[in-house]
Order: sequence, then structure tokens, then C-alpha cells
Amino acid sequence: MTRPTRLLAAVSAFALGLATVSFAAEPPKATPPGPAPTDPGMPGDTAAPDPMPGDEAQPIDPRVPGAAPLLTEAVSTPDYVNGAALGDLYEIEAAKIAVARSKNPQIVAFAQMMETDHMASSAKLGPVAITAGVTPPTTLDTTHQAKLDELNAAADANFDKLYIDQQVMAHDAALTLHRTYAASGADTGLKAVAAELVPKIEAHAEQAKLLKDAMDGTASN
Repeated sequence: MTRPTRLLAAVSAFALGLATVSFAAEPPKATPPGPAPTDPGMPGDTAAPDPMPGDEAQPIDPRVPGAAPLLTEAVSTPDYVNGAALGDLYEIEAAKIAVARSKNPQIVAFAQMMETDHMASSAKLGPVAITAGVTPPTTLDTTHQAKLDELNAAADANFDKLYIDQQVMAHDAALTLHRTYAASGADTGLKAVAAELVPKIEAHAEQAKLLKDAMDGTASN
């Protein structure tokens, strides 16, 4: 049962309980005249209400580019390794496609940097992950493969924009993943890897956004 469904069921059960009590209770007895007692739970009480389930912040799922929001939660070691490794695999393959298809020298240079840097990060992550007891995936999942399929199917006129749009999303997701694990991960060695990779991913994200802004400006003129 999903969290919203559990909440709805709990609220319905609570409401039913109140209805049952109201029908079963005896009529209220008369009280002597005097000032009405203060009900600490009545409106005007200054105490802040407890947060309802589901009110927590909902960041983007760091494991999948463009995924739906999730409740705030720590990233487990297997999820971190899986997400980081899939991100590297996707970046390397997307970069190869961009180098082969783009006619924009800036896009080509960015893609070449992506291939080099993500091969390096993959090589750094692998041995530490295995030491931590997690084997990184060596093939893409369906979500990341779909991104590559979009790139391969894109018309030449739309390719550069699609590639850079994907890069902005992918690096935002990667930043969330690596920052989260660097701050609260369970494995010391992988936490160090995540912290080391964050500045590089930040630089990639910034450059991708600059390229996107430049392309959007050109498209609007």
C-alpha cells in the first residue's frame, strides 16, 4: 500500500471511530453555572500542530535522471553504487553518440570530457564498491537505455539540444546522489569516493547549464 493510500485509510478509520463514539456516548450531564473550562486543543491554541505524514521535503530521486520525487531518505550503499555506476555508463555512451553526431565544437568538446571523466570515475568507484561487497552493474537499465535511444532517434537539428537537456538533468541527479552519500553513506571508502567526485560533477553540471543557456538564447533569437 502506498503512503497516500495508508494515510487515507488511517484518516477514514479515525473518522469512523469518531462517528461510533458519538452515537454510543451518553447524553452530556448538566454542569453547574460558571466559566467554561479552557480546552487546550481548541482553536487559538498557540502550540504548532504535528506535521502530517507526507509533509516531508521531497527531493528528486538521485538514482534516475528525470525521475519522480521521493520522500527524503538516506541512500543505501547498493543504491549508491548502482546509481553511480549506471550514471557513468550512460554518460560514456551518450558522449560517444554526441561526438559522432554533433556539428557543434563546444558540444563535441564537452562530450569528449564526459567520456574521459566518467571512465575515470567508473574506474575509481569499481574497486571500492567491490571491497564494500557490492558489484557495480556493467550494462544499462531500461531507463538509461531509453535516454540513449532518444539520442539515436533525434533529428540532426534537434540533437544538440536534446543531448544538453539530458546532461543537465543527469548531472543534477548525480549531484544529489553523490552529495547525499558523501554526507550520510554507510561505507567509509565509498563516502570518500563520493566526496571526491562531487566537485567534478559540480563543474560538469555548471558547464552543461551554460551550454543549455547559450543554446536556448540562440533558439529564441
